[in-house]
Amino acid sequence: MTLLKDNGLDKNTIIFFTSDNGTTYLKDQVDYEFFESVGTLRGLKGDLYEGGIRVPMIVRWPGEIKPASLSDHLAAHYDILATFADLADIKAPNDTDGINFLPTLLSDADEQRKHEYLFWDFAGPELETFQFGEYAQ
Repeated sequence: MTLLKDNGLDKNTIIFFTSDNGTTYLKDQVDYEFFESVGTLRGLKGDLYEGGIRVPMIVRWPGEIKPASLSDHLAAHYDILATFADLADIKAPNDTDGINFLPTLLSDADEQRKHEYLFWDFAGPELETFQFGEYAQ
């Protein structure tokens, strides 16, 4: 933010901050109980509960997004492509399930399309056949 401000770009730049989903269940990597990594949410990475799939997203766009506004709109990371395409005034690819969430960012809930459902096909860490990168159970 300091660099953007120093270069006079802070008022004309949209900033998106988000992260990966869920904390790992591998105790040798992260002590999720000690750090309370998922807070009051249930589940860890690989679970389809909020603790396993929910991620933060913070967006800053001066003059367009109301400061300190909140939304409970359900989205998936593949919605970012459709949103960025709209921001760039280009057509998003047809072969994606992403839905533009720019109306939500601009507090125009009446114009926001929503997913009929969100679906993940994932075995989960509790199954012996699950493999996660170099870590296999």
